[in-house]
Amino acid sequence: FGGGPTGATSSSDGIAPLGALLQVDGIFYGTTQVGGTDKAGTVFSLTSSGVEAVSYSFTGGSPGSSGNPDGAFPDAGLVLGNDGNYYGTTFYAAADGAGSVFSMTPTGVETVIHAFSGAGHVTGSTDGAYPSAGLMLGRDGNLYGTTRDGGPQFYGGTIFKITKTGVETVLYSFTGLNEGSSDGATPTLGLISDSQGNIYGTTAGGGAFGKGVVFEVTGAITAQ
Repeated sequence: FGGGPTGATSSSDGIAPLGALLQVDGIFYGTTQVGGTDKAGTVFSLTSSGVEAVSYSFTGGSPGSSGNPDGAFPDAGLVLGNDGNYYGTTFYAAADGAGSVFSMTPTGVETVIHAFSGAGHVTGSTDGAYPSAGLMLGRDGNLYGTTRDGGPQFYGGTIFKITKTGVETVLYSFTGLNEGSSDGATPTLGLISDSQGNIYGTTAGGGAFGKGVVFEVTGAITAQ
């Protein structure tokens, strides 16, 4: 990537690819955390011979800005849905400033399917905030992920399910920021699942010693 410093005007191809690559039909797809036309991150494709193209450049739109509320700073990679579209998360911006889940067509049309509302520990913001991890495609066709913050009680982050049309359900809200809670807090990475529909992941904090946990959510994914 030839973007130079974060504030450089020549960063049209993106800067700082933090997420894993997704390979589809011999083409690699990924994200950059910053850079792009509006310095808010990109989605790019890359051939095996090194030919890169920017599929989408985030505008960083958020409350009070003039940009489209499409999100900013994608920390993680993409997942391919069974509908042929790509899905990912942005850590920041979108309608309420707390990040988003987005879809992108193979031709680069991006749509925010859910904007998280839990920024700043807002009372009643039960859906979470600031997703830094990518999404997992469940065997039921829905998407599963985590947020680092937010949740209905102690703002320790969430595990969520979201349909491709944007219907989000919080499966679990971590309480580990509350003194004495042992279930963990601040999940920063993605999820995996087993054949029984159980979900597994980690938190960076919380737990019995305050240093994080490995967790299981049983029966989270039902077969279709």
